Amino acid sequence: MALKVAPAREATPDVHYDYAIVVPKVAPLYLNELKGTVEQAGFVTEVFEALSGDKAVSVLKLGAPQVRLFEFACAQGVPGRLDPLQLKKACAALSPPLEFAEKPAAADGWSLSALSEKLALFPFFDYCYAVVNARKAELFMPFVDTSRHKVILRMLCASSKLPGAARGASLDARAMDKVEPAPLMPYKAGKSEPRIATLILLHDHVKRDALHKEWLGNYKIILKPWEQPIHHIRIYLGEQMGFYFLFVSTWATSYLINGMIGLVLFAIMKLVPPFNQHGAMQLVPNALHAALVIVMCSITLQKFKRQQEVCNKQWGANQWADAKPRIRPAFDGVPMTSVVHGKIEIDFPDWWRRGRQTMSWTIITVLLILDCVVVAYVNFLKHEGKEKLSLLIALCQVQGVNALGSILAKVLTRNENWKTDEEYAHHLTMKDVIFQLVNTFLPSFWVAFMEPIIYSRDKACPYRDTFTNVLNHDCKKALFEQIGILFGGQAVYSICKQLILPVVLRFMANQRLRRLNFTSAFEEDEFKMEARKDFVELTEYDNIEGPIEDYVELTLQFGYVTMFTAVYPFAPLISFAFNTLQIWMDGHKLLKLHRRPIPLEVRNIGIWEDIFQILSKIGCVTNVALCFFIVDISPIFHKDAEVKYKLAYFLFFSVGFLALTTVIEQIFTPVSSAVKVQRARQAIYQQCVLGERETTGFINEADAVADNNDALASGGVDADSFDIMAALRGG
Repeated sequence: MALKVAPAREATPDVHYDYAIVVPKVAPLYLNELKGTVEQAGFVTEVFEALSGDKAVSVLKLGAPQVRLFEFACAQGVPGRLDPLQLKKACAALSPPLEFAEKPAAADGWSLSALSEKLALFPFFDYCYAVVNARKAELFMPFVDTSRHKVILRMLCASSKLPGAARGASLDARAMDKVEPAPLMPYKAGKSEPRIATLILLHDHVKRDALHKEWLGNYKIILKPWEQPIHHIRIYLGEQMGFYFLFVSTWATSYLINGMIGLVLFAIMKLVPPFNQHGAMQLVPNALHAALVIVMCSITLQKFKRQQEVCNKQWGANQWADAKPRIRPAFDGVPMTSVVHGKIEIDFPDWWRRGRQTMSWTIITVLLILDCVVVAYVNFLKHEGKEKLSLLIALCQVQGVNALGSILAKVLTRNENWKTDEEYAHHLTMKDVIFQLVNTFLPSFWVAFMEPIIYSRDKACPYRDTFTNVLNHDCKKALFEQIGILFGGQAVYSICKQLILPVVLRFMANQRLRRLNFTSAFEEDEFKMEARKDFVELTEYDNIEGPIEDYVELTLQFGYVTMFTAVYPFAPLISFAFNTLQIWMDGHKLLKLHRRPIPLEVRNIGIWEDIFQILSKIGCVTNVALCFFIVDISPIFHKDAEVKYKLAYFLFFSVGFLALTTVIEQIFTPVSSAVKVQRARQAIYQQCVLGERETTGFINEADAVADNNDALASGGVDADSFDIMAALRGG
């Protein structure tokens, strides 16, 4: 379903009003300064007011004419997508032409059409990108919404000192977030005007409602994570969100498969002889499920990487992400001589930052040691007969310390004073993930591996049976109960934080506006009304820290699945339900509760690939350890196995699964043949059609005959309708 275009968003056919700048009404001089700056950069503007009283603001809406966008794109080297049909004509016009119209003369020679079908290649001229060229303007397609937003953002941030069409407005877009719809203190001019503003990427309400109806309003789509409209999400919310929802939907699909397999094996364990009898054979389905989860998680991660590369090629993400990283607004640097080019630049000495990093990790290490002491005390309470109290404390400790740890990670990372958003996000992610992973899984690791070492079998892992209220000592059942409570608590906490909290905050903000009598007495022009609603009713989405919080939730779920399936076989199915719900929650949050995210130029999900890769390796070890030391399937291999035999089995199977996952990574490479071939074609088109390279270097090395490939070479397939799975088959 193609998204509709809202005519109300265009004052003229070639001007899109996507952004607005909000300034306090008490700062008219600063507003006029901004207005003059952006108009000199080529924007069309209009000013109108929102709210009233001493908290009134002025809204400066920004429109970028298509002609000006194209001029700026050419001057700044912005990437654009080549039109397949025009590119085909240009290739045919070369001397000699590139027509893809030959095949080997040999009887057993593969034709190009057969090869393309075998490798599931892209159409010959589709999904190719190049730097926009004014001399070849007819070769380029119009920018889709998210690409247009990125070009406009570059125009706003580019230096106003640049000559000609490359001129920008010299605004620091990342720092423009200081104006709120209902501040606690009114705006006052005082001796000087407040020089604060907020940049908003406005929602297109028609397109947003169409996407919401197609995606979140269709329960059949939500319950089928493999059918998420990733390309539509990307066009409206940007590549960063496109990659995120691709990631969530891929893992939700994998969890569903693992969960269904787990249910079947659980039923076998309960109903089918000899697995439904007491003894080691009863535990085989659990162990088999854990082994399958290890393999499936490794395959799923490689499958996601391959899908990500396909999307990267379709969206031109590599070309966009090659731009120079922007400096963070909070960065506090000092003038330094560059050791690369000798010029003076604003930077921060490495030796100062290393000292701050050492302090940060020392604080985190000390807190995790204290956390370990708390976990030991909680388990001591269990042995004192206070099982319910210990579980309650463990639940509060995990969720509470995780929340505090997330805040602490932000404080410590900001203190390290990283220059770019990428550096800041990378180091914040490392601190947040390590702290929350250790804090979340430490209680479970204690029950699984420390209790059997500290206590004898008849005293380790006390738990009280729910039905009989009898105190037992069984590490498997105690671990099952604890993981169930902690996993469920994590899900409830996440739902409250991601869905209920934004709704409550929005309700409180609206109530405060009503108490302050902030009623709109302005004319109800559609665009102005929508812009006021975006500013007044919606909250800003931090596209640096916001995704980190979402990915951390997914990481904790993945940890439960990949590390504890041997004792908690329901983890994949619960994770599927939660991931499905998270798709809806995050989509609803981005479309209805937050302002439209300012686009980031990213090529993939970044460090999260490595984090999931490491967790999958750890899962190989922990699941095997649980199988032989907690579930204890060793009698299948050796009756009355001693500890030394269990250790031998543990080492053998751990190394075996680690080797197997490594082999899977080598077989299922991240980049498919389809993507490799299309990148090679793109390089040829860039050199021969847009550059000066001659095509005489491409010759037949054997006898050839004519081959009609018109159907394959026609191109024109749009990203919205491209079947992503077709590009993966055989690739």
